[in-house]
Amino acid sequence: MGATEEEARARDPRCHVVTVPSAQLERPIIDDRTRGFLKLVADRRREVVLGAHAVGEEAVEVVRAVTTAMAAGVGVATPARVGFAHPTCSAVIGEAARRPPATPR
Repeated sequence: MGATEEEARARDPRCHVVTVPSAQLERPIIDDRTRGFLKLVADRRREVVLGAHAVGEEAVEVVRAVTTAMAAGVGVATPARVGFAHPTCSAVIGEAARRPPATPR
């Protein structure tokens, strides 16, 4: 949903991109469903989420939560502070928001 990494980098090569593999989260490990990831794409100056892309278990629920935050204009810092239920698939949102962005290619 929203901007892809490629679209965001075309506008700003130093945009923030974070990818969290499902295999690094407790709920997918517990359920033995570790294939997948969440990728957040954010504007580095305004620090708002431009896009979210998820593959795997509960991907629709994860993207829906991020889309709601995007529509509300919520900055990246807010999901980084939120205490997501644990262990859940949606906890990936807070995990991604707390991670440093990937270095541009």
